[in-house]
Amino acid sequence: MRRKVKKSLTLFMALVMLVSLICSRGLSAFAEDVSTTEQTMYETEETTTEASDSLEETWNGQTDSAVETDEFIPQETETFDTAVEPELSEQTITAAMYGGEAVITLSGKMPEGATAEACPVQVSIEGQNVLAAYDITIYDVGGNVFQPEADAIRVEIADAAVAEALDGEEDISVYHMEDAEALPQQIQEVNTENQVVAFDAESFSIYVVTTPEPHLTCTYEFYDGNNLVNTQILSAGEILNEPKTPASGENQIFDGWYTENGDKFTGFGTAQPQMTESQTIKLCARYKVAYYVFYKAGADVNSKILYTQTYSNGAAIVTEDVPFNTGDVNKALIGWSKDPAAESPDEEMSIQGSDVTLYPVVKNAHWITFDSQGGSVVEPVYVLAGSKTARPVEPTRTGYRFDGWYTDAECTTEYSFNETLDTNITLYAKWSPVSVNYTVIYWQQNPDDDGYSLAGHETQNGMTGTKTSVNSADDKYEGFHLSTTKSIEQQDIAGDGSTVVHVYYDRDIYEVQFIKYQEEYYEYVGNNKGDYKQKLSWGGVTYEYVGPGNGNYVKLGGGEEIIDELTITARYGQDISSLWPSRRTGLSQTYPSNWRVSPNGNTYQSGISAMPLGGTKFYYAATSGKYTIRTEYWLESLNENGSYSLDHADEFKSDKNNWTTTENDYYDIKGFSVNTNKSAKLGTSAEKHKFSNNVYGWQFYYDRNSYKIQFFDADTNLAEKDYLYQADISHAGFTPETPNGKEDYIFGGWYGNELLQGEPYNFDGKTMPAGDFPLYAKWIAPSYTVHFDLNGGENNEEAYADQTVEKAGKADKPENPTRVGYDFAGWTRNGEPFNFDTQITENTTLVAQWISKNEYTITYDSNNGMGQTKKDSVSYIDGAEAKILNLPEEWTAPTEHEGFICWNTAADGNGTDYYPGDVYTMPAENVTLYAKWAEVRSTTLTYNFNGGADADNKTSMLVNIDVPNSEYTIAGPVVSKAGYEFIGWTTDQAGTGTLLKNDDKIQVDTLNPDNNVLYAQWRKTVTVTVEKLVEGNMGDTNESFDFTYTVTKPDGTTKDPVQFALKNGEQYPITDLPQGSSVSVTETSQAADGYSTTVTVGDTTTNSNEYSGQNLTDDVTVTFTNIKNVTAPTGIVRNVFPFIVMVVIAIEAIICFVVWHLKKRIR
Repeated sequence: MRRKVKKSLTLFMALVMLVSLICSRGLSAFAEDVSTTEQTMYETEETTTEASDSLEETWNGQTDSAVETDEFIPQETETFDTAVEPELSEQTITAAMYGGEAVITLSGKMPEGATAEACPVQVSIEGQNVLAAYDITIYDVGGNVFQPEADAIRVEIADAAVAEALDGEEDISVYHMEDAEALPQQIQEVNTENQVVAFDAESFSIYVVTTPEPHLTCTYEFYDGNNLVNTQILSAGEILNEPKTPASGENQIFDGWYTENGDKFTGFGTAQPQMTESQTIKLCARYKVAYYVFYKAGADVNSKILYTQTYSNGAAIVTEDVPFNTGDVNKALIGWSKDPAAESPDEEMSIQGSDVTLYPVVKNAHWITFDSQGGSVVEPVYVLAGSKTARPVEPTRTGYRFDGWYTDAECTTEYSFNETLDTNITLYAKWSPVSVNYTVIYWQQNPDDDGYSLAGHETQNGMTGTKTSVNSADDKYEGFHLSTTKSIEQQDIAGDGSTVVHVYYDRDIYEVQFIKYQEEYYEYVGNNKGDYKQKLSWGGVTYEYVGPGNGNYVKLGGGEEIIDELTITARYGQDISSLWPSRRTGLSQTYPSNWRVSPNGNTYQSGISAMPLGGTKFYYAATSGKYTIRTEYWLESLNENGSYSLDHADEFKSDKNNWTTTENDYYDIKGFSVNTNKSAKLGTSAEKHKFSNNVYGWQFYYDRNSYKIQFFDADTNLAEKDYLYQADISHAGFTPETPNGKEDYIFGGWYGNELLQGEPYNFDGKTMPAGDFPLYAKWIAPSYTVHFDLNGGENNEEAYADQTVEKAGKADKPENPTRVGYDFAGWTRNGEPFNFDTQITENTTLVAQWISKNEYTITYDSNNGMGQTKKDSVSYIDGAEAKILNLPEEWTAPTEHEGFICWNTAADGNGTDYYPGDVYTMPAENVTLYAKWAEVRSTTLTYNFNGGADADNKTSMLVNIDVPNSEYTIAGPVVSKAGYEFIGWTTDQAGTGTLLKNDDKIQVDTLNPDNNVLYAQWRKTVTVTVEKLVEGNMGDTNESFDFTYTVTKPDGTTKDPVQFALKNGEQYPITDLPQGSSVSVTETSQAADGYSTTVTVGDTTTNSNEYSGQNLTDDVTVTFTNIKNVTAPTGIVRNVFPFIVMVVIAIEAIICFVVWHLKKRIR
């Protein structure tokens, strides 16, 4: 037992020695430096933390790719899919184009083997002209859509439309749209070198290249001579203001603004229409020169003005038509003078470079008024007191001889001229009629209707005012007689030769008789028979008493017997062709078609067309036999195929068939002519009828005649129209062109005679008659209305009723009207004195002119301008014309106005404009004219700081634009906003429009100044705060640690590195970083001093001396912690191995003690 225990202790001691040797080797390394061991521990923890942190950053960084993890997916094959992120590499690829001819190149980090495609799309962006729009997509090698996560990809677009715009130095913009309907977002940084548009894209969908839609304007330039006096630039919808009127010279009247084509411009106050291009319109001031002659109502220089005339320089002054009334029947105006005290009128006055004022020269006088009693007008004349009367120009009157002036209307006492006149008188013209011509027109009754046609006319004469004396012979025309129903109506003979008398002749009535004839024969009767004779009748023998005497023979029979039922009674020339016995029905028996033209002749006739003059007879010829002799008459149809139709056939019986044609067989048929080529020839024997053995005869063919309608205008043949007989002519009429000199005449229809008498020809339902006939155009002189405007005078409806006057006629002069408070001064037409001998050629209004006994003035009002109201020193009667005064020199325009335009009858400017020097017709009241001022055309632009402020803490700034729509240079103030960076201006508050910078050019209009706003646009800034902590038992809290940082802005620009130093507990803020910037911070001095460093961001700590923040969107605090720990010193050695040996020895001693104690107990 003791041996075993001893062996066990020996073995245990050997094991302890072995362990001591092993530990002395490994622990010596551990004992060298405790800090090294601690650092190793920290590095292990950092590695674990960093891996976890990387996953978290990927998730929180809001990248487009989702975080992928291994996931068990139950499948039929029970396999696992593991998503693998594609490896990215720097490369350049060209997009495949699906439509369009652009070249689109993409450069940047993309998956290995990536491809891209681009498709043109149709999009619109307000205010932009789209040059090119492409939907761009990137695919990885597996066909998956790729979107960049961290690094932007450079896009270059080479497009023909873009290149053309760049050649034209147009402004190019690029917009990104998620889809065709999405809100466009402008790309701020765009490069346009080498005719290529280049920009950085952070995601891919639609990219649109645009130029600004042109701001179309119309520039109005106003010139006075060669001087540009006003410029206005208008957009569509803006209103053009009338500029101030240029100052004019003496007697120059501003006549308006005129275009370069000489047209007066009238577009002020109207909205500018839509434009397709910008344009410039040059308008020039035009003036008219006018000199005024003012006629005073009296010899006093302060008397009112009653009449005004306008002349050019050098023109002769005409005073004859100036209305004036002395107000005294015993006084007369003898003329006008520039001298108010003149005793005699000035002669041959003219304008000599200035206005003229004339005063009436009035003398005692008496008036002679002339009543022409139907003759031409003779104006009243005055005879000065003591002067002798003079014979005026003789009046005229058509058809009369003037036989002098008489003191009474009955013309019993003739007036003697060349004597003094002591009272006002009226003289009357005496007229004696003279022989004048008048026209007699003869009419003949038509054969087939109740109308009449012109047969002729002749001229007769008689004394004016007497009755015509037309006597016409009853047998003037053969076959006619004076009408008993339309007797001659004698007319009063007019002096102008216009009298017409119509004489009508009716056709004589004749008979065509059909007779049975037998030679007369006689029988001796002797005494036994007495005085009876035998009479042959159709039924037997009878006896007829013949009276006493007559010898011993009596007539037994023979002579003519009229067949009453066949007798034709008709007008001379009337169509009776249908009444031939063989063509009639309803008779007591049938009659043959052939009748002898003489009692015993062998000449036959089988028809007749019209009643011959005096009528005629035809004789019955009995016909019988086995043969039927048939004559057929074929008439050409109206259709165009040249066919003929059977009109009628004449037949008779005969024992012979060798009949031949004679001239009587070719009888006339109205409206037709025998076609000798188709008809049987004269003397031709009858031919056997093809359908009957015993019928022989002939066929006669008649062609339908063509006749002319001739249309005349006086002697001019306007047209000829050919129609076949009986063709429809209802549409033959037409309205001819108005002849020269009768442009205002009215077409009165077509007449069948050149005298244009009777009724116009009515084409309705008419067919072409059998003969040519002329028609004559009638032109009716228009009638005009003469209207009398009493202009305030007392109305007498009967005396001043409208007059209807035929063209070139004269109006009848009514009595002078009256008006309370006025003197009548004659009639005017269109402002000019009217003479009643004037021919009327249009509707005419005659206006009564009055000389008022009142007077009125004009007051000129400055209408809010600076200046006292001014009154014209001259007064006027109503109806007189005043000369508009110039603007007083001391007057100035009101605020927001730049100068004087003209005077207006209304304060608001909506009345009538009058320019200085214009003529103004005075109403019957005092008048105020108001100054019309030219508005200053300007607008404003507001700089809205959109949440920011300038140095004076103002939130906006208003600037005036003196020339709207001109090129304005943006000059916004320096503005700031906490936590944001100013990036420019846009026209919309949301900032979706084009980003504008100071010094960019814009145009500002006047359509709505409240909308003329530029909004400051801000980009949020980020602050990175670097914080320093020093830890560990050997960390020096007073030590400074060096750092360096760099910043990369969203546009890719990088700042130079910045250095700073921090001590424990200090912070260093990196401020004003644009949102989306990337920051890199590195501590450069920690390693040399034996520190270990960690970087803490939020809850994440990594062992590193660098921080890299990408695409920062929020403020961040980065804590750099430096740690330094050292073991406390023992004073012996740094190595711990002796300590361990001592521990082992102690253990061995304990063990030995335990063993000894156990042995002792065992013993």
